[in-house]
Amino acid sequence: GQGVKVAAINDKTGKVIVSQIVPSDCEGVVLTSTRGQVVKLPIASVPRLGRATSGVILMRFTDKSDTIAAATCLTK
Repeated sequence: GQGVKVAAINDKTGKVIVSQIVPSDCEGVVLTSTRGQVVKLPIASVPRLGRATSGVILMRFTDKSDTIAAATCLTK
């Protein structure tokens, strides 16, 4: 089969780090890096995207060698 294209990957966008389906009761997300950087975002601030898009940057690292260690969904 051909499969389905789900992301527009090129030199500008770089690699896909995380792709996740968010449950409907999720109100926010907490992202934690391996070096201890933490970002808390309301899920309403993240735009919904269709297939074959460039994606959304939710966290920029202060250290280029840093990576995501955990992503947590916040519910009531």
